[in-house]
Amino acid sequence: MAELTQTPANVSLMAQTSLSLLRPVQYGEAVSNGMPVYLHTDTKYYKAAPTTALTAAVVGIAVVGGALDGYGVIVLPGAKINIGATLIIGTMYAIGDTTAGAIGPESDLGSADFPCSLGYSIAAGTLDFSISLSGVAKA
Repeated sequence: MAELTQTPANVSLMAQTSLSLLRPVQYGEAVSNGMPVYLHTDTKYYKAAPTTALTAAVVGIAVVGGALDGYGVIVLPGAKINIGATLIIGTMYAIGDTTAGAIGPESDLGSADFPCSLGYSIAAGTLDFSISLSGVAKA
């Protein structure tokens, strides 16, 4: 499979998601709705990528994107989120393996990638967001 084609305007939280799972943040680069993000050492949030342990350490998914040095909102693990793409029910999704901020099937990650699972799809467009971070490169 390939990375998901997301429609940022269609990213939304499911009704049962608690407001306590939302966090206002400042972005260190332009981030769109639906992108997984990590917290950089400069205290800003950036698009996640499997290239290093730091960039793969996802802390949330943007539900309100923003520009460089702009502000937005991320959702924390525990939420059910429509990520603006068609998902295969029961599939484990992770950060994408080729594009920063992308989401794809965990099975697409290759050698030397730092895996970070984002959760299972529980409906055609809904991700049960729960982070599982390896912290090591895949052999």
